[in-house]
Amino acid sequence: MTTKGYVEATEFLESLIGPLTFAMALRSFRKCEEISQVDFARKLGISRSQLCDIEKERNLVSPAMAGQYAAAIGEDVEFFMKLAIQDALRRDGLNCSVKVEFLDKARKSKATAAKQARRPTPARERLAAAG
Repeated sequence: MTTKGYVEATEFLESLIGPLTFAMALRSFRKCEEISQVDFARKLGISRSQLCDIEKERNLVSPAMAGQYAAAIGEDVEFFMKLAIQDALRRDGLNCSVKVEFLDKARKSKATAAKQARRPTPARERLAAAG
């Protein structure tokens, strides 16, 4: 989708590296935040080996779990759920794009509040200082 000459960041990234996966998004978040696998797994409520399997795309994550992980790290729940669904579709040989949107306004508000309440992290602090 193009708006006023700008291409969405996701589309731009995918043009460079191919389809964005849940695993790529989760691993990128962890690395940008400078969090070890052990600490990140603890934050998600899973073992380090489970996190490793997810990051290496050996295990796919359900949309519900993707949403829980996104909420735990204060990220966009709908976006992470979308990636998980697209991963499952791709695994089945269906090259589709999906849109995820909460129909329940209370759920949407809760997800938005969790995202806005996220605490400062090293990467966010560097961005704030640079800006």
